[in-house]
Amino acid sequence: MPRTATVCSAPHGVRPDADPARTVGRLPGRAPATYPVTGRLTIRGQPAAAADLRFFEIHGRAPGMARPYATTDEDGRFTVSTYGIFDGAPAGEYQLAVSWKGPLRGIPSDQRDAMPEMLPPRFTDASTSGLRVQITSGENALDTIDLRP
Repeated sequence: MPRTATVCSAPHGVRPDADPARTVGRLPGRAPATYPVTGRLTIRGQPAAAADLRFFEIHGRAPGMARPYATTDEDGRFTVSTYGIFDGAPAGEYQLAVSWKGPLRGIPSDQRDAMPEMLPPRFTDASTSGLRVQITSGENALDTIDLRP
């Protein structure tokens, strides 16, 4: 018996030749497109491993938009995610909140939430951190963010 192939078409509102990096993890017409965002976080010039960054829209969140976030690697480098893993962030201006509980290597994942915050409270609140970034359409390689607590 011969096999047949099923032909799939793109969802309504998505061009078949659309850039998948900007459509992954979002519903067409329901959320803004995302653009790749990478960066590096240091504390007094040293890599901040396992820091969490949250991106807060300065002009308010668009309907259907999730909040962009990132976690740094051992070298303090990060790639932003919004709807899917490493899909980037919608274009716009953001304030950042950063949480860092110190290097977490060797600490079981179920104990990490109980670790104390190592940064002053001003950095964990986007409205007081003083950290702002601009995301534009296309690739975004942010300047190194160096915290001086």
